[in-house]
Amino acid sequence: GVCLKHLNKLGYTNVTGLEIVDEKISNAKKFNFNIIKTDICSGPFNLTEIYDILYSSHTLEHVLCPEYSIKELSKFLKPDGVIHMILPYPDWDAANPGDLHRFRVHCGVVPLGLHIVDNGKSTCNIFKSMGFDILDYSFHSYREGEIHLVMKKSKE
Repeated sequence: GVCLKHLNKLGYTNVTGLEIVDEKISNAKKFNFNIIKTDICSGPFNLTEIYDILYSSHTLEHVLCPEYSIKELSKFLKPDGVIHMILPYPDWDAANPGDLHRFRVHCGVVPLGLHIVDNGKSTCNIFKSMGFDILDYSFHSYREGEIHLVMKKSKE
């Protein structure tokens, strides 16, 4: 519910969170947020609305097949909608099987190119190959080194 509270403070009134952990769902519901229990790794995605914005911060790098998850979730994005994605970057430690815990927990790092230090070019190209246009990207270090992407579905 932390992100939902922040979005609400920014003026967003119709926000929905996706979560798999019951304790986090209970906490978010204390603030009257709409929460859908789902596993973004495997679906099915039983979202009931089509959204203007999809926002994801530090989640997709934990998904074994991030392409499946983002493509499935983007089906619930309006044609002119945008995706705001925040990912750890660079995350070369997670690409090292010698650090087994981080390698397993950040299993989406390699498929997303987050371990390649090239000013985000590889990561952007991977999202382009998935069918997204990159509208903007920038680098920050709020939690750790991060890449912030703003994307939309490519016109087919």
